Amino acid sequence: MTVTEHFFVTPEEAAENLALSVADVLHKSLTETGSACLAVAGGKSPALFFEKLSQAPIYWKKVTIILTDERHVPPTDPESNEGFIRKTLLQNHAANAKLVSFYRDADYERNIGILNEDFYPFPYRINATVLGMGADGHTASYFADSPNLQSALFDPVNAFSAQTAPSEPKQRVTLNFSVLASTENLYLQFGGLAKRKIYESAKKKLSPKYPIGIFLHTKGIFLRAFIHN
Repeated sequence: MTVTEHFFVTPEEAAENLALSVADVLHKSLTETGSACLAVAGGKSPALFFEKLSQAPIYWKKVTIILTDERHVPPTDPESNEGFIRKTLLQNHAANAKLVSFYRDADYERNIGILNEDFYPFPYRINATVLGMGADGHTASYFADSPNLQSALFDPVNAFSAQTAPSEPKQRVTLNFSVLASTENLYLQFGGLAKRKIYESAKKKLSPKYPIGIFLHTKGIFLRAFIHN
């Protein structure tokens, strides 16, 4: 593994610099191939980054955005990552980007099955993935106490797995590690002293307590961490 760390005083500085880096990656792919794909996490933390990125003057109409993970709720639900991203990223220049929904069926297990069928083989070359990290060391929907975590980490065939979160809504769908690890440009964004301590612990030693660690310790992964106070 190779981790490059970028430290910033404020969330605004971190978001602006991360947005510039991701926009450059997308622009390069658009120039070379005519299309680009970006994977992003939900939650509230990326809001400022999304706002900054949405102002990038690139050809968003040819950019496909996918989620790293999603709560099993309709896009209109306040807890939906898709809904949040539509409000915060799909605006300004990015209003014409294509966002792929992970909500295909109201039945949870059937939804997972449909996704794995529709996404086999995985149809996207992900140019950039921006991960977040929770205060418990989780990333995407890789939770340490999820009974199905091993599927997310080690399933070499399916793109998606069903995961259980410690908070409501508990039912989650996540892109598996084999997909996210194949990303051309992998980023991690977080801030605050509490998360910094978790990150340092995860970086020091691979531990099942901190699922983010698999991205920090797997050989061949190059990750750029954007960290603010």
